[in-house]
Amino acid sequence: MVGIEIPTLHDSTLKAIVLKWESAVCEIEISEAPLTIGKLTFSGVVSVLIPRRQEWGPSASIMRVHQILDGQFAIEMQSGDVLRIEASTVTWSS
Repeated sequence: MVGIEIPTLHDSTLKAIVLKWESAVCEIEISEAPLTIGKLTFSGVVSVLIPRRQEWGPSASIMRVHQILDGQFAIEMQSGDVLRIEASTVTWSS
């Protein structure tokens, strides 16, 4: 994903999404284990779509994170929702 190494996030829990409007940054906080928190940081954000229809039932667990096209990213949730972020870069920190 844009040359960065992101761990497999399957079954991780999405904890929070913060959009910093002025700096065009979106931070997504993820729990990998009970005591480990990691963060996806998207920079140069131009669009964030966060549906929460839960068509497959309630779940805060992630199915997978992947790049759709250059600058377009998806976080597929186990609820059936797909979060979409359009940004110039993404980084992972733990």
